[in-house]
Amino acid sequence: MCLLAVALSSCASTLGYAALVNGTVISQASVNQQLADISANKQYVQLIDQPGGTGPVAGAAAGTYNKAFVAQLLDQQVRYEIIRQKLAAAHALPSPAKVASAKSEVTQAFPSGVFAAFPARYQNLLAGQQANADAFVTVVSGNVPPDVLNQFYQSHLADYATEACVRHILIADKDASGQLDYAASLVDAQKVKAMLDAGADFTAMAKQYSQDNQGTNGGSAAVGGSLQGSASDGCLTSSDLQQLITEFAQVVTSLPVNQVSPPVKTQFGYHLIEVTKRVTEPLDATVTTDIQRRLAGQALTKLVSTAKVKVNPEFGTFNGKSDANGQIPGVTPPAVPNLTSTASAGGGSSTAGSGSTTAGSGSTGAGSGSTSGG
Repeated sequence: MCLLAVALSSCASTLGYAALVNGTVISQASVNQQLADISANKQYVQLIDQPGGTGPVAGAAAGTYNKAFVAQLLDQQVRYEIIRQKLAAAHALPSPAKVASAKSEVTQAFPSGVFAAFPARYQNLLAGQQANADAFVTVVSGNVPPDVLNQFYQSHLADYATEACVRHILIADKDASGQLDYAASLVDAQKVKAMLDAGADFTAMAKQYSQDNQGTNGGSAAVGGSLQGSASDGCLTSSDLQQLITEFAQVVTSLPVNQVSPPVKTQFGYHLIEVTKRVTEPLDATVTTDIQRRLAGQALTKLVSTAKVKVNPEFGTFNGKSDANGQIPGVTPPAVPNLTSTASAGGGSSTAGSGSTTAGSGSTGAGSGSTSGG
């Protein structure tokens, strides 16, 4: 008897497959069921359809799903199947008790009432996936030596920062029409940077050159460039850092202490940034757990890159090669045709170019193992 895996693989033939993962089938029917269960939870759909979410779920045409969302869902299933296979090989699949415990963990990850609105089968699927993910972390990184943990911690200290004392000099020259002149600002920022590198005092340079002079207290220029945060010592907390402009915040989180950055371009001009102090979380149990999860993520990336994955062209293609950021694209949706319609041999037409679709050739309805792709 074939036991269904958490990732909804099966021992059936490859007919009606959505993906093959090292020879194991993820069926179209299983993807269909998940799409139906997700769509039935209207509150969840509204959440992920918001800007920045993983939606939209629905396709442009009635009764279809968005191609990109389907590809994303299938990619997730491929990765969970790879995790399941690793656990099976290590004889470390989680017990029913572990799955039950993981259900509470998953419930807390959703806003109040959202998880409960999923059908029971989908709740159980999510709990099983979480239990497998937790077991995977234990298997691949649970016994990492302390020196390896410490090495990772020391090389990622900025990721565990709880507070940063930051100061900056803003150069924001204007042209004849009063508009921000980026070219002139960059030239002047480089001149100020050269003076700082030669030993000029940052506080004095900020008071003289910084154009961050807005606000009730005259801006940061009046206080030598220091940004005021909500920490007890006036520095920026993690929450404060999240309020900074993205380009500025990225430099703050990665810049070594007491080192002035090259000119950083934002909508306000060019900034010279210095972190004078950074407070980090100690290498305690919480940080150790986070490091183990991140190491497990690296291990999974390697497994995905070496896995033999075949995706039904109806769902897209699989790219297992790492990109410039070390991430694997995975399942990518099929390209949308440029034509608005195509004529069939019998003279009929079918909509194309809408970004959504139902299952292609060979589908005979959800009950038969086909899927509404998209």
